[in-house]
Amino acid sequence: MTTVDLGIHELEAATGVPMRTLRHWVKKGVLPGPRGRGRVARYTESHLIRAQAIKHFRASKVSIREIRQRIGALSDEEVKAMVPSPARETADGVPAGPLPTTYPFAMWELIGLAEGLFIMLDPRKGPALRRIVDEIYKHYSLVGRTTT
Repeated sequence: MTTVDLGIHELEAATGVPMRTLRHWVKKGVLPGPRGRGRVARYTESHLIRAQAIKHFRASKVSIREIRQRIGALSDEEVKAMVPSPARETADGVPAGPLPTTYPFAMWELIGLAEGLFIMLDPRKGPALRRIVDEIYKHYSLVGRTTT
C-alpha cells in the first residue's frame, strides 16, 4: 500500500466528506484518530479507505454503530473490497461507458395502448410479432377517440 500523508483539508477534498463530519466519526470511534493533534494531525491511506467506506454506508442509511461493528476489525483491503469503486474515466477525463453485462438480458420495446396499459415487444422475434402489435395498437388507439 502506498504511503499517504494528508492533512484534514486534504482528506476532506479526497473523500468529499466535510471536515466536521470526519472529526465526528473520529469522536464516535468509527474512524481512527489521526497521528498527531491540532494543525500537525496527519491522516493515512487507512483513514482515506475507511472514510470512503463510512461515507458509502451512511449514504445507505447504515448507523454509525452498525458501521463500527462491520468494519472495526477488518483490514484496509477488506474494507476497500466492501465499497464499490468510483466511476471509471478514460484518459481524457470522460466517464467510461458501462461495464459489459455478465448476465443474459434483452432489449424490449414498450408500446403504450392507453393510460396504464402497455405491450412489451421483443424486437428480435421478427416482423410477424410487430404486425400483430401494429394491429392491436390501431384497434385500441381508435377506441380512445370520439367521433362527432
